[in-house]
Amino acid sequence: MEKTKDLTTARSIALNSVYHVVRRIAVVFLIIQIIVVSYVVFGRFVLNKTPRWGEEFSLLCMVWFSLLSASMAEFNQSHIGVKLNKFFLPPLGVHIVYIVNYVIKVGISIFMIYAGFVLAYSSRRGILPGMDISIFWLYLSIPVSGLFLLFVLLLRMKEVFKW
Repeated sequence: MEKTKDLTTARSIALNSVYHVVRRIAVVFLIIQIIVVSYVVFGRFVLNKTPRWGEEFSLLCMVWFSLLSASMAEFNQSHIGVKLNKFFLPPLGVHIVYIVNYVIKVGISIFMIYAGFVLAYSSRRGILPGMDISIFWLYLSIPVSGLFLLFVLLLRMKEVFKW
């Protein structure tokens, strides 16, 4: 019994740690995006000169922020979902749907990791013209967010498969 409690506590600490790291990274990307977009708007309408890197850099920040937010939503269990099955299915049916949903999420996160690395690596020679950096850095957001999502899902595995 004590070993199970320690494992649950360790799992909870790890889950909270991952959540806070991802949240801080996402907040940094969001703040940078707000600053860059503000600068682009100021440059466009006040200085009559738009920086060529501004829109691409804000897009890069938005993509990273959006994809990292998926693991935060999974942590909070705040994804949009249909809860009607609780009204139409018996408890066993609801649990089976919950497990199927979990397996699909794990599969999608594994696909994000694999396909994201393949995409990032295969496009590493491509250049984002506004910033003169490799498009690899944009596509790297896919496997990184897939890793965080998979980590959160695996730490939640015990509560999914209990009955």
